[in-house]
Amino acid sequence: MDLDRFNTYSGNFGRTVDPDDPASLRQLDDATALVMYEIGVEGPNAGVVRHGRLKNVVRYGQVVSCQIELDPERPYLPREKLVEFERHLGMHRFEQGRTHWAIKDGDLPPALLEAATQHLPGESLEPAEAQATPETIVDGIAVLPEGARVVAVIVGLETYRAGAQQIDAVAFAEADAASFRQAIETIFAAHRPEVCLLTNSEATYADLINAIAERAYSVGPDDLFIFYYAGHGFHDDSGNRLTVWDTNLMNVAGTTVGVDEHILGPLRKSACQRVLAFVDACASRFRPLGRKAITALDAAEFGKLLKSAAFNAVFLSCRAGERSFPDNDLGHGVWTHYLLRALNGQAPEAIDQRGFITNATLQDYLRQEVPRHVANHPRIKAVQTPEAIVTATSTFAIRHVAEGQPAGLAPQPAQLPAPVADTPVPDHARYAGSSTEFFARRFARAFPGARTIQWFDDKAAIRTRLLRLLEAPLTFDHASPVWWWRDGNLQIESFSLQPNGLYLMDETELDIRRIAAAPGRAYWQSFVYVEAAGLPPSGAYTPNPERSKRTIEDFGYDYEEYGLVDGQHAVTRGEYDDGAAMVDGELKDIQHRAELRVRHLTPYNFLIAANGSPINNPAFDKTLAERLNGILENGDGLEDLAADIWKLRRRPQHHRD
Repeated sequence: MDLDRFNTYSGNFGRTVDPDDPASLRQLDDATALVMYEIGVEGPNAGVVRHGRLKNVVRYGQVVSCQIELDPERPYLPREKLVEFERHLGMHRFEQGRTHWAIKDGDLPPALLEAATQHLPGESLEPAEAQATPETIVDGIAVLPEGARVVAVIVGLETYRAGAQQIDAVAFAEADAASFRQAIETIFAAHRPEVCLLTNSEATYADLINAIAERAYSVGPDDLFIFYYAGHGFHDDSGNRLTVWDTNLMNVAGTTVGVDEHILGPLRKSACQRVLAFVDACASRFRPLGRKAITALDAAEFGKLLKSAAFNAVFLSCRAGERSFPDNDLGHGVWTHYLLRALNGQAPEAIDQRGFITNATLQDYLRQEVPRHVANHPRIKAVQTPEAIVTATSTFAIRHVAEGQPAGLAPQPAQLPAPVADTPVPDHARYAGSSTEFFARRFARAFPGARTIQWFDDKAAIRTRLLRLLEAPLTFDHASPVWWWRDGNLQIESFSLQPNGLYLMDETELDIRRIAAAPGRAYWQSFVYVEAAGLPPSGAYTPNPERSKRTIEDFGYDYEEYGLVDGQHAVTRGEYDDGAAMVDGELKDIQHRAELRVRHLTPYNFLIAANGSPINNPAFDKTLAERLNGILENGDGLEDLAADIWKLRRRPQHHRD
C-alpha cells in the first residue's frame, strides 16, 4: 500500500502507529484484518471480504507491505453482512470508495463472524472433472442457466499504430465491435453482462492478453464467455493468430496474439463450459515483411483446440482463401451485419419453431445470407462462405426470442455519433449504454452548446444546471453511473436542494458557490467542477482548533460527520453510530430518527464525472487532490487540471464502463 494511503480513516489506535518506526509497525503483527474491494469494483468476488491476520508488516521506501494469513475456519465474509456492522466498525461508506489501509479500534462483532464461510461463493469442493453442472434443457435444447454470468471481450481493430510499415485499415471494424457490444448487453440483460470493449489503440498486445486472462480465471462452469474480434487474422507455423494495435510487420510472431496460447488456452484451463467466439477476419490484406509465410485462419485448428463441454463454438466470417468483405451501404462487415440481425431477433430465418436461435440455426442463416449478399452485390461480386466449429453435448440455444419481444438493437451505422442533448434518459431499472454515454447525455442536457470550459456563479444558473445533471434516477439495478471525485471517490445516489438553501448530495451538505462545465474533446472526457463555501459547525462537537488544523494539513479542508435527529438536533458521529444521544437534556433512543450528515467547515471542491471516466484512475488520485487544493488556494487552475485529465488514457469499456 502506498504510504500516503496507509493509516487513513483510522481510529484512536492508529495514531500510535508510526510507519517510520519498525517497532511501531510490529504492533500490527497478528492483528485482525479485513481485506475488501472498494465500492464500484466488479467481478465474481467483488462482494467477498477476506478475514485473517496481518503478518510481517514492514515499510519499504514509500510503500507499506504485509502478508495476510486467512483465518482457517472463517476466511470469507459476505460484503453485505459487513455493511450491516459498518457503524460498529467505524467504517463509513465515504471511505469505502477509496483504496486505503485503515487501522480501526476494537475487534470484530461475533455476530458478524457468524456469517463467515470457509469457501468462496460458488467454489466447488469437487475435483475439476466434476465441476460441470447438469445442463438446463428446455424443449430439448441446452440453455444458459438463470443465474449464470455472461462475460464478453470484444475487439474492433479498424486502424493500427502508424509507422514505417503501415497495416491496412479494416473498414467498419470499430462500428462492428460497438454494435456487437450493444447486442450482447441487450440480449443478456437479465444476466447483467460484464463487457470489455477494446477498439484501436485500446487493443494493444498487452491489453488483449490481460483482458482475456483476467476474466478467464473467474468464469465458472455455469457461465458463458463470449469473444468477438474484427480485424486481421491469419495462420502461420505457430497456429492461428490475431493482430493487435501495436502489431509490427517486422516481428509478426512477437506482436500478434496466439488463439491457442492467449485466448482458448486460458479458457481451457478454467472451469468454463460455455464459450462462443465470433471472428470476422481474414489474411487477404495482411502482408508481413520478410519471407514469413502466412495463410488464412485454419478452421480445423479451432476444432482441435476446443474442449468438449456443455457448448463451445467458434463462428468464422469466411473460409480459407476467401476474403471477409465490408459493405459501405451497410456500414458494417457483411458477415457481422447478418450476425447482428440474427442475434437481435430481426431474422426470422435464424429462429426455430420454438423461438430459439441455436448454434445450428445461426450458422445455417449466415451460410445462406452472407454468400448471397456478397455474390449479388454490384461492387463486390465474390465468394464468402461463413464457417462454424462446434463442440457440444447437445444443440444449444444462443438466445430465445419470445413472441412479442422487442427485436433488439439494429446494427448501428459505421460512424457512431456522440450522445446528443435530446437523447432521453430511460427512467427504469437499467440505463442504455455505458456510464460515460449516460453521463454524456446528462452533460449535454445540463450544458447544451458547451464546447469549452464554462463557469457559472449565479445561484439560479447553478440550481438549474445541477438539478438537470443530477436528476433522478441516479441509481440502477446494475450500477450507479455518476460519481464524485476527490479523495474519497464514491457514487452519487441522490441530489436535492434543501429548504435551507443547501444542496444535499447523499449525506453531504453543500453550499455551492460556483461550478464549471468542462467538455472533453471526446464525450467520455467531460466532467463538472463544483466548489462549495465552508459551513458553520453543526454544534455537535466542542471546537478543537488543533484537530481542525491537522485535518486541513492532511486533506486540504476541514469537515465533520454528525447525525441529524428529527431534522433539527445535531449529535456526534459516535452518538449516531450507537443509536442514542442526549437530546433536549434527555437520553433518548435515536435509531431510525437520525440521518448521517457530512459538512465541510472550510471551502471544498470536487469533480462530477462518469464511473468510467479516465478520472477513475488510482494513479491520478494524488494529482487530482493536489490540483483541487491548488484551485481552492489560488482561485484558478481548472484549465491545468482539465489538461491533465484530457491526457489520461481512456479506460477499457467494461459493461459499466
